[in-house]
Amino acid sequence: MKRLFDLILLIIFFPFWGGIILICYIFNILLEGFPGFYSSIRNIGDDKNININKFRVMKKDIDKKLNRATVLNDNQIFLNLPINKTIYTNFGLKLERFGITELPQFFSVMIGDMSIVGARPLPQNVYDILKKKFPNIAQNRYETKCGLTGLPQLVGRDFLSDKERLELETSYCSWAKTNYSLIVDFKIIIYTVFIVLGLKKHFTFGEVISFLQ
Repeated sequence: MKRLFDLILLIIFFPFWGGIILICYIFNILLEGFPGFYSSIRNIGDDKNININKFRVMKKDIDKKLNRATVLNDNQIFLNLPINKTIYTNFGLKLERFGITELPQFFSVMIGDMSIVGARPLPQNVYDILKKKFPNIAQNRYETKCGLTGLPQLVGRDFLSDKERLELETSYCSWAKTNYSLIVDFKIIIYTVFIVLGLKKHFTFGEVISFLQ
């Protein structure tokens, strides 16, 4: 049912999200130059890696200077780079502001590599560190397909520790395997849009956990 729900939403809203991707891609290359997209190899579980695409919102080759291997932070394994002009392009800041960066991954959802709602796909080195630090829960975040948004996005990455984020991801995966409801997925998607547009405040950890009960 989850896969069917994803496909129905993608097909119904294709003119909307497809149009946004096309328009933003054109503006991105006109204002910031090629490439308009940024490609990255990400782990999606079961030792499988896929190539995911997102809009290039950072300055060229910044990923070679700022990544999990170069930015060492013992307190945070998930890499949350500050959104500012020293890292991001001017147009990239706007794409980030309105949550457009990840939209090209809808094509990964269409071919079945991802879902709309689920744990985010991760760089292999980030996942390897998570497995080492949280061996009992890190793997469980892949019990359902990775997604564009999920419970952690409703709280906000800056308000969650690594363990809290993993707990939200694994709680969702466990729930989706046993008690899945498309209504909950739809709520997560709608609330994500509202939060990105500034129409809704971020939820607390406890509030998003209650979605699954």
